Amino acid sequence: MERLILTLGDQQLLVGIAILTAGFLKHCSISVYHFSIVVDLGWFSSNTHMTTLSVLLVFLVDHPPQRNWRVALMVIILIAMIVASVLEGNRYWLDAWSAPAQCLWNDLRGNVAGKPAGWMAFNIVLLVLVYGTRITRLYGSAYLDELFFLAPLAKMRKAFTTLQAQRTAIRPAKGLQASMLRAVCVSGQGILWVTIKVFSGIGITMESIAINLCFDIFWFAFGCWGLKIDRDIPSSEMDGNENEWGFGQIVPVLLLCSTILIFKDLYLGKTPTLALARSLN
Repeated sequence: MERLILTLGDQQLLVGIAILTAGFLKHCSISVYHFSIVVDLGWFSSNTHMTTLSVLLVFLVDHPPQRNWRVALMVIILIAMIVASVLEGNRYWLDAWSAPAQCLWNDLRGNVAGKPAGWMAFNIVLLVLVYGTRITRLYGSAYLDELFFLAPLAKMRKAFTTLQAQRTAIRPAKGLQASMLRAVCVSGQGILWVTIKVFSGIGITMESIAINLCFDIFWFAFGCWGLKIDRDIPSSEMDGNENEWGFGQIVPVLLLCSTILIFKDLYLGKTPTLALARSLN
């Protein structure tokens, strides 16, 4: 099963890079709508690959050579997705579906605004957050956890304890100065308590497989929603019929079928071994 998931992840990683590369190379001749569909497909490929990393984390950490070239490809698709998100930030992007994508790219400077710019910022933050955490975990995050999480958390807890001791020491004292010191201690403890809880929540979130799986589901659902929005564009705004089946539709379906063939080969490859083991018993 691990081999099947590894093959599926590699396939989606390469397909995503190929789709985005084709979209960039054809930017002079495709419309805004078609480029948006290209980005949607790249998003799905990225999502599928990210989901496989949840299963393959231990394997890739234990096999650095296989991990390193995959991370290099991940960085490539990350950069491509960020660039595509920036290009979609033109304020007129959602109102010019049939226009050539190149026209809006040439007019990008000074026109990154409005709703497209908001989605651009959201996509970039999401991409950097997801890829950053996944790549960090692939390289074993013990040192980074100590530097950016465990050490600051220990310092905050120590500061919280120190403020508690100072608050206890000045509790019997009376007067304005003592009251102000107590107020400072209480405020500092409150801020530290909230910060400690936030840091702890981030740590639990990054290490939890269930939460990562939920995030993968959200990523997939967000991609489905974006694709539906793009596909719901009225046909009156498009040139030609966008529902006809052609090369761009048949090839992805065949790629999905190839995964089924891989699973079949792996299953059949294990069947004789299982039969031999049963006969020996």
